[in-house]
Amino acid sequence: MLDKRAAGHRQGAGRRRAAARRGARRPRPTPSSTLRPGRRRRRRAILQQAREEAAAACRPAPRPTCRHAIALREQQALDRIAQSEAAATKQVRDTAVDVALGATRSAVARAGRLGRSRQDLVDQAIAELPRRLH
Repeated sequence: MLDKRAAGHRQGAGRRRAAARRGARRPRPTPSSTLRPGRRRRRRAILQQAREEAAAACRPAPRPTCRHAIALREQQALDRIAQSEAAATKQVRDTAVDVALGATRSAVARAGRLGRSRQDLVDQAIAELPRRLH
């Protein structure tokens, strides 16, 4: 069995040597010749895009003008103002909620001592809100 394999290897090696002497090697296909036309187009487009991006990266960036810088700073200031307004609004809402909860707690505590109904408690808490907010 091993003799047959060895003989086969010898024959294959002999054929390869003879073909090499004759110069009858098969030319290796180039990568672009093995691709389908659609893939070739995509490959060319990707390569072109990569070249354009590399060229754009090498170009110097345009310098901002004075007007551009002023407009940028103005926009940044407007953004800071909007953030401050949002923070103030949130703080007012949080305070209003805290006051409402405090009024409700005190009304519930007083009503518990007096033995009032739930509706009376709600009405009293609503009535106390304006006094506690201002």
